[in-house]
Amino acid sequence: MKIYLAIYTTGWVKKELSLALIQWLRKTEHEVFIDFIEVEPNEHARNSTVKRFLESDNEYLLQIDNDVLPANNPLDLVKLEKDVISCPVWIYQHKLFLNIYRYDENKEFLIPVDYESNKNNGLIEIDSTGTGVLLCSRKVLERIDKPFEREYDEKGIATYGLDLYFSKKVKDAGFKIFSHLDYVGKHYKMIDLSNFIN
Repeated sequence: MKIYLAIYTTGWVKKELSLALIQWLRKTEHEVFIDFIEVEPNEHARNSTVKRFLESDNEYLLQIDNDVLPANNPLDLVKLEKDVISCPVWIYQHKLFLNIYRYDENKEFLIPVDYESNKNNGLIEIDSTGTGVLLCSRKVLERIDKPFEREYDEKGIATYGLDLYFSKKVKDAGFKIFSHLDYVGKHYKMIDLSNFIN
């Protein structure tokens, strides 16, 4: 299998990710092309990567942000033959949660998947995902025009961020989205530690 591996660096890559990349590439049976992307903004970087990917003969695009580290080798996820799989990543917005979501019972609001009740489930189907570690098949990216962009209302306010709007486009195109809880990633951030004080 041929995989296009895109690392979004903004000029640097976390040391732990760099060391893991060496190990992953030594152990994989796949043919991997690596691209380090330093351009901004995020939408331009990701859509430019998709364009280069589609011009290549690679079958999957694996995107990894420079500040995340999946627990296991994400190149192995290709064997599951799914169209979209993310490695969930911890994020902090007033509380700590994984950046994978399912709709509530009324199908109105996306809520984070509860880690504790799902952590032993391995591969799970979800409704929306972050893009910190994201594996996509060629057929998904061939089907979706401008896959990475934000949606704005008439006043210029973002109604969907880049990650969630991508997920919406994937679902609207008829594809399923999965995440694998054996691959939960570390997310390295500089934060004010007082955020964790109750």
